[in-house]
Amino acid sequence: APPELVAEAQRAALDEIEHARVAFGVASAYAGAPVGPGKLDVPAAATNVDRRSVIRSVVAEACVGETLGVAEAIARAARETDAELRAIHATIAEDEKRHAELAWRSLRWLLVDASSDELTLARTTFDEAILACSEGAPDAELHAARLAAIRDVIRPAADAIVSRAS
Repeated sequence: APPELVAEAQRAALDEIEHARVAFGVASAYAGAPVGPGKLDVPAAATNVDRRSVIRSVVAEACVGETLGVAEAIARAARETDAELRAIHATIAEDEKRHAELAWRSLRWLLVDASSDELTLARTTFDEAILACSEGAPDAELHAARLAAIRDVIRPAADAIVSRAS
């Protein structure tokens, strides 16, 4: 990958560590006791890094997941009455926005020389990820935020990138 994408991915990873630290801090405050991560099952965390797996992962987890993360963080910040939690959600929304932008740029880079099979895979993965994320929101407000992000951002961006690549 181009060095700038790699560097941004490293910055995004550090953001995610900070998000976890803050989330465990909030959870600990609400629980009245320390809350932290459990043991990492390293064999289960192993990834397959072939090109098709990377395309699937970037589409589902990064393009769709991070974009929906922005929408949900904005919605949570807007309805939060506690100023500290509102600020946390707003910060996460800004971070997730950078992560989503990185995801879309990464996918564009991945698809520059994609085969027709890989483009079909990207389209299919978008459809599957969107379907999976269209349901299961914790409440109606977050569900509406997800649907708006899918309609206004994810579908148009996916169509543009996959069409441009083909």
